[in-house]
Amino acid sequence: MTMVPMDLEDANGNSSGSSNTNSSNFDCKTLPTLLSNLFESGDKSSAILDLKIYLNTFSIKSSPQLASCLPSKAEFLLLFELLTCVNRDTNTKSNREFTQNVSNVLSQLLSLLKPDDLFHNFHDEIISGFKHPNIEVKLMCCLQVKRVVEDEDWRRLVLNEPELVHSLIDCLCISDDSSGMIVKEASHALSVIAMCEAGACMLFEETSSVLIHMKECLSKHNSTICFRIFEVVVKCCVHSTEAMKFCQSNTLLGSLLDKFGDSDDILSRVVAITTLTPLTSCKHGYQWLKLEGVFTKLEAALSDDDPFSAIVMPEILKFFAALSKHFADLLESHHGRFLNTLCCIIGSDETSFDLLEAAIDCLTVVLSYDGGKFALNSLGDKFKAVIRRVGRLAKAGSSSLRDQCLWCISELLNAGQGDNAERVVPLCETWYYELDSQPLEFLLKLSKSPILEPRLAVQKAYTNLADQAWALKVMRDHPTFCEYLLDRTTESEDEGYVYKYTTIARILRAKACAEIFPPSFILKLRTYEKQGAMYVQAASQVATEEG
Repeated sequence: MTMVPMDLEDANGNSSGSSNTNSSNFDCKTLPTLLSNLFESGDKSSAILDLKIYLNTFSIKSSPQLASCLPSKAEFLLLFELLTCVNRDTNTKSNREFTQNVSNVLSQLLSLLKPDDLFHNFHDEIISGFKHPNIEVKLMCCLQVKRVVEDEDWRRLVLNEPELVHSLIDCLCISDDSSGMIVKEASHALSVIAMCEAGACMLFEETSSVLIHMKECLSKHNSTICFRIFEVVVKCCVHSTEAMKFCQSNTLLGSLLDKFGDSDDILSRVVAITTLTPLTSCKHGYQWLKLEGVFTKLEAALSDDDPFSAIVMPEILKFFAALSKHFADLLESHHGRFLNTLCCIIGSDETSFDLLEAAIDCLTVVLSYDGGKFALNSLGDKFKAVIRRVGRLAKAGSSSLRDQCLWCISELLNAGQGDNAERVVPLCETWYYELDSQPLEFLLKLSKSPILEPRLAVQKAYTNLADQAWALKVMRDHPTFCEYLLDRTTESEDEGYVYKYTTIARILRAKACAEIFPPSFILKLRTYEKQGAMYVQAASQVATEEG
């Protein structure tokens, strides 16, 4: 077999010969034999299946021995040629399977080539593959282009090939991609291209053929396809300020805002909000959303009495929850209307179940950040009423809502260990006493539930309280809480064991632990910690102690 000088890469991107991975399943003679059988056999379906099965028996990227038997360029081209043999009749089951098997084999073998070898040797075949009617072939080609653009040294090769980028955009427009894989890979490749200034220019500059092609696709495809394209545009804008600048002037973001403002198509409006949400994760995205009045419009929509608002509001809450993850410090000064409305939604007995669940989830996210806690505390009695409502729902709500409320409570009581801990601890103490007339008793009952989820949520609350001296005193003074802590029989699943062990370890490491608990109890806690989370007491020992 004639070899061409193409370099291999291992799984870490190192050149062939650098890996010492043991690949006992690999035999240097088998691959050439199987390839030869494939090209010479009259039954190519069976031969390609044999080759696919063989390649799937070991980690191909961890087999440096392949350097000695890598297919020649001519043999790679013969494999590509097999794809064209069934191009005209790809819809029969046997031809679909054959094409998928060829694509699988090609994808594995091509993954061994360095990006520049791949691009220079098989450029035309990859472009042709994008035009193949079989999705597996398109996916295989998409994966190869993604490999090239992910390599910063060779990304420029694709930047000089608008036709390839057109093909990636066309992949977003495929309607029968049931797995979503080709859309996912094309989206990723395009967002990577946009990360460099030249790539952002290629995709979004006013006179770019790629932008023209993108707009053509937006004009002729249905809303599902259009939103796929908009998702990629937003993803590119999040990762690149250059892309953001281009998209502000080339009307792409403006077109998405038109969908957002379309009051006649409520579903498009919902999807538009979802599509815009990632922009809340970056400063330049936040500034643009503010400049375009998106925050103001969404806050107004939360208070809307429109009968369709119940469809939109959960997505708006998710939008603000995402905003809270990155800009919690701005909630009090810039988004007080949202916080007030969130409290009204949770506090109202007329709120629908679905909306209440979305609101509790949103509140949990806001409470996860110090800035969110400070912003909510600024609402005073209004937020205290929300805490009491969450406490009641945790006691008497449906199982799913109860669990959501308990996880929310665990964040409510989390003072953290950061720079703001001293400011947050008094808030946690105040809020703790708003939950119930006997908060620890209420939590203790739930932590003995036969269902795992509420036990985990309450245990997380205990862990968060363990950093706070006032809470340790409350635990010490409760008549049965210390006994509960040491009782391993309250848990029956691994996750529960680990959560409880984490609580005990956190109590032992608390600065105030030695001042608050008696030495005898601390010794028992240390014994528990030393024994480990999964320790099981021997039956004979239990009998002796009970006797």
